Amino acid sequence: MEIKKPTKEMVNEAHRLAFFSSEILSQNILDSYENTKSYILRNQQELTEQGVISLSKRKVEVNQDAIKARKK
Repeated sequence: MEIKKPTKEMVNEAHRLAFFSSEILSQNILDSYENTKSYILRNQQELTEQGVISLSKRKVEVNQDAIKARKK
């Protein structure tokens, strides 16, 4: 079985598709972050009362056990 060397066009297309895919992934990550941040800000009081998040001046901590209990 002979292995053919890719053409310049094939390599360029592969690079273009890889770049396009990374751009989509980056945008999805950014959108997810913004949606999560927005949700926490909108529901901050309720989430704090349920013990899902603990607020501090530096960061928001997520309590995974409280999330699991909330889903039950």
